[in-house]
Amino acid sequence: MSNRTSLGHTSFKRALLGTLLLAVAVIAAPQLTLAHSHLKASDPDKNATLTAAPPHVALTFSEPVELNFSAITIIAPDKSRITSGQISHGKDGDARVLEAPLTMAAAAGTYTVEWRVLSADGHKMKGSFEFSIRP
Repeated sequence: MSNRTSLGHTSFKRALLGTLLLAVAVIAAPQLTLAHSHLKASDPDKNATLTAAPPHVALTFSEPVELNFSAITIIAPDKSRITSGQISHGKDGDARVLEAPLTMAAAAGTYTVEWRVLSADGHKMKGSFEFSIRP
């Protein structure tokens, strides 16, 4: 009888442990997802229509990003790549901001901004958005 009780007790412990591990995973998963850096704001804004070429592209992220492993690429309406000046953490040195100065003609059309970053927690993220120029 003690053998039977011992086995039942062991099964109960395993079930309880499995339930606890599942609960921890469910609670921790959203926190892990939120730890990644994501784009919070941009200048120019996503889908903005401008009357002149912007002087820069600035991206603000939810977490700090590593400057040396990040890039901003602007693709013109004719699919050519527009080169920007060296990216920085902006005027204030905020590690959540990436800024690329631009010197481009104000050609009408839709431009695509592609970005990739390495967040301070080591995760690679990338994305894109568009803005238009209608002089």
